[in-house]
Amino acid sequence: MSLSEIALWSALAGGVFTLFTLTLSLFLSDRRSPGTLRNVMFVLAIGVSVILVCGLPETLFPHLNTLAWRVAKVSVGPLSAALTLSYLNLWMGGSREDKVVHHLLLWGSRAMLLAGLALAGSAALMPDQQYSQVLATAAVLNLMAVVLGIGVTLRASVLGDPLAGWMAIACVILFFMTSGLYLRALDVPLGLGVWAFTAASTLAYFLLTSILVSLRNHENRRLSQLARLDPTVEPITGLPSGASLVSKVEHTLWLAGRKQNRSTVICVYLSNLYELADTVERGADSQILPVMAARIRRIVGFRCVVGIYHPRCFIIVQDTDRHRERSSSVLPRLRTLLPQAMQVLGPDAQTHTFHPEIGIGVVETAATSSKVLDVLHEAERQAQYSTPVESEDNIVTVQ
Repeated sequence: MSLSEIALWSALAGGVFTLFTLTLSLFLSDRRSPGTLRNVMFVLAIGVSVILVCGLPETLFPHLNTLAWRVAKVSVGPLSAALTLSYLNLWMGGSREDKVVHHLLLWGSRAMLLAGLALAGSAALMPDQQYSQVLATAAVLNLMAVVLGIGVTLRASVLGDPLAGWMAIACVILFFMTSGLYLRALDVPLGLGVWAFTAASTLAYFLLTSILVSLRNHENRRLSQLARLDPTVEPITGLPSGASLVSKVEHTLWLAGRKQNRSTVICVYLSNLYELADTVERGADSQILPVMAARIRRIVGFRCVVGIYHPRCFIIVQDTDRHRERSSSVLPRLRTLLPQAMQVLGPDAQTHTFHPEIGIGVVETAATSSKVLDVLHEAERQAQYSTPVESEDNIVTVQ
């Protein structure tokens, strides 16, 4: 192996190690979810396979070129292919999505596992002269597994999986990567350009699959959360509502009263929430509410309670004395930023402009004995009867 090749494969090994470190850090920071753990195992298995097959370790450390090393080099490809097919089956949804694909990947994974073990035994028992034949067999089996992956991902893409098309592209890249790595392992003289293309394909495959796995994991987590919706949380905005909101407001008022501070309860009433119902039909409110919730949260920050009393009514609770500087700027910013227009996408794929018409009601209280529901009702009443262009709100003090 020339010095240029050593530098090339060393750079590839460094890139693979960097990707493994990133996936490991994501796993550690993501509450060690099963999806990110599988991503770590995938990058580790394929990364070890790439480094072993390219021949870099025995070039740098000739004493590694032993029988055990050659057995590992022959078997690591099919074994990692078995793991990859198994994970691809999970990524594509298993039997609940497509039983044909599920059985193909399941039996393909099992076949590659048995093939890897058989090749390991063959490499250990056959003479050194036949080692290249065993390695060539491992290459053919790996390419067959890649072709299987291309086939099932194309099928899933045709059937409507939005990410399967990109995974099919990743499998095509994997085909070139696998071919190049095993040609290098078999010492076929193809030149530095081919090896550079192989290394680039390897990194492209790792990056693309990591992105696709992350996207699918994120989607699965979102669906899992929707499947076990907390009745105390409004599902569209994720803000506390109902009894949960009342409890949070009550606790905030109690804490402020205990410190002899004043609290401010602000109600933002979106009077024209359903204005586009006839134009956009269903779904306009599900686009408007998250935008309004995000605007309110950006204005008031994360140190106060923000909830949704009902779909048209947002509630904000602040400890006025504790956050005096920010509290003084909240109302002007609410009046300025919340009425700004937003774009709503209709079923006809056309955008419709929505101009929020908001009313703002403010109730200040310094008494810990104030009834929470009375305070909320008063803030809502003010907001309903205020006008969107009103520059000042009547502030009622509840004792």
